[in-house]
Amino acid sequence: MIWAVLWVLMWILVGLFALFLLFLVLTIIPIKYEATVAVGDGTHALVRVSYLFRLIVFVYEYSGNTDEMYVRIAGFRKGLNFDTPKKDESKLPREKVDAKGAKLNLGEIIKDIGQALTSAHVKTTIRLGTTALKKMLKVLIPKKLDVSGVVGFADPAHTGWFIGFYEAVVGLFNIRQQVRFAGDFEASATVVRVDAFVQGSVSVARLAWPLIWLVLHRPVRFAIRDFLK
Repeated sequence: MIWAVLWVLMWILVGLFALFLLFLVLTIIPIKYEATVAVGDGTHALVRVSYLFRLIVFVYEYSGNTDEMYVRIAGFRKGLNFDTPKKDESKLPREKVDAKGAKLNLGEIIKDIGQALTSAHVKTTIRLGTTALKKMLKVLIPKKLDVSGVVGFADPAHTGWFIGFYEAVVGLFNIRQQVRFAGDFEASATVVRVDAFVQGSVSVARLAWPLIWLVLHRPVRFAIRDFLK
């Protein structure tokens, strides 16, 4: 009898271990993405996301005024359509809102936020959360990025503002070679011509690790506990 129980327990443990390995493999395998966008004489876009060595592929394509979206699983293609019927808001029941009460609730919310920001746990959570966000953004940076374009406005001053903003952004992220824009200061109307290509990959494990690292800190758990009270 005891051997039968041990035999059953052994197979339960083997099954749990196999499920754990499967979960580990699924989170480590990267999700690959690729996007191409061209704006100028019309707009064209192609987005492709693949997983499990292209066993699962999601594709979205836009050209002119038409678009197509589908998923392919093991070679079997299934079209996707997320259009939902619009509701007639005029027939929906309208709820009366007490403006005075709404202002009071907003004031209480602002007061609660102000009190929360004075907490040492919240300050530490914000500092650690910023670090975790930077780590997540680092994981999301594509391996290949090539963007080039020309932008111009009827007012040359607006074109100058855009170029100034562009120079600040590419200098901040050090992507001047990957992102190249020029200004059309002689444009008589708004001109936008862009060619972009993005390719990269990200795994669930690498993306989730900064969040796990964040929650492992005791002040963060205390801040979450206080928020949920």
